[in-house]
Amino acid sequence: MHQELEIGFVPFPEPVQDHPRQRPYLPFMFIAIDTESKLAVHHDLIHLHQSAEIIQEAFMQFIAQLDALPSVILMDDVARANDLKPVTDKLEIHVNLVEELEEVYLFTEEMMNAIEDGLLNDQPF
Repeated sequence: MHQELEIGFVPFPEPVQDHPRQRPYLPFMFIAIDTESKLAVHHDLIHLHQSAEIIQEAFMQFIAQLDALPSVILMDDVARANDLKPVTDKLEIHVNLVEELEEVYLFTEEMMNAIEDGLLNDQPF
């Protein structure tokens, strides 16, 4: 399979709470966009600040759901790319560092506008 994905980890502007008694936190959106079709193939909220294992686990869950291996992923965050390096090396996925993830940026902007406009109030993000 020759698939190129943009993968970004973007701060989410609203606090979330996993359980009613748990303290709210500001998560990151893990977003994957197919560069050819421009479609979001994955988005999820993750608690990123704990360790590199969190990002590796989220990535492996994403790959399992995708049921395919991309040949190339584009990332704009050196630290996150380094966190993923053990997994991407093992899976032989090439990581290209880029200055900006255009499709991730557009997706994020559209999602934030929808949240601001109250269009996503009942959506499970």
